[in-house]
Amino acid sequence: MRVLNGTTTNGLAADVTTSLQAQGYKAVLSTKLPSHTAVTTIVYGTSRQESYAKQLAAQFPGAKVEGGGYGTQVVLTLGDDYAAAVNVKTQVTSAPPRWRNLRRPPIVFIHPKPCSTNFRFF
Repeated sequence: MRVLNGTTTNGLAADVTTSLQAQGYKAVLSTKLPSHTAVTTIVYGTSRQESYAKQLAAQFPGAKVEGGGYGTQVVLTLGDDYAAAVNVKTQVTSAPPRWRNLRRPPIVFIHPKPCSTNFRFF
């Protein structure tokens, strides 16, 4: 399968290609620059590739699956919808360092002589 970046987000196709390869897909980054794409599209060339294309579409919610491509490769063109979803996910999961450890467990000091009045919480 070839992966193309139909967005203005640099490196998006490279990241997706690496991720797909890690999942066992035979993905290749394409250097061809497609026209701007609003919706992620998966195009397959033969009827044998249709089930593969639909399986791949599960990785990209909202992607259009279309037949009639040329050649024997499935072509995944990333669109603005996928770039926006990745951008939102990145913003949510990467909190600034000052917020990461906002809630810490209380520090407890225990006196060596056990007694109920020797516990102090800070």
